[in-house]
Amino acid sequence: MDLKSIETFHHLSSDHLPVLLRLGPFTGENHTNKFKKITDWKRVSTALEEVDTPSLNAIPNDIVSNKDIDTAIGALTNHIGTVVTNCQRKVPAKSKRRGLPADVRELIRVKNAALSRASAYPTPELRSRACALQREVNERVREFRNNKWSDLLEEISPSHIAYWSMTKALKCDGYVATSTLKKRTTPVR
Repeated sequence: MDLKSIETFHHLSSDHLPVLLRLGPFTGENHTNKFKKITDWKRVSTALEEVDTPSLNAIPNDIVSNKDIDTAIGALTNHIGTVVTNCQRKVPAKSKRRGLPADVRELIRVKNAALSRASAYPTPELRSRACALQREVNERVREFRNNKWSDLLEEISPSHIAYWSMTKALKCDGYVATSTLKKRTTPVR
């Protein structure tokens, strides 16, 4: 196996820089996937705590030879790979719908770093800075969404499908008649 490529991901929820290493035969082509896989690591953790599985039961209790070591390593590797695969889901690689501007993404990164510092060193100054950044991020995201909504409303015409979808969503199904409350003549038991 050769290392095909190394990609870095700039996620908003992490202060770390995740790296994706692609392994396989090198073809010289850059294949961009339309989907990416998201792993639920909490599910992986709980699934790996399960020790009574057929693949783990195949590992001998007494490992005495190199062949036994290789068998145990292979069984454990296959088990971990299966668990990780079962805890993944496919999502579109690039979504144009939710893209935030670069300055808002950077502000979110700064806010996450401040929250991390405030959690590690809970001083009043760090907590107030983190709270201020949270308020600023919320305001900037709200402002971005409002601007995006305003732009959509300005660009749609009465023949646009979004116009009719919005009208349908706001439409009431009709008036439901309810009877007036009447005084009960018989006591409730």
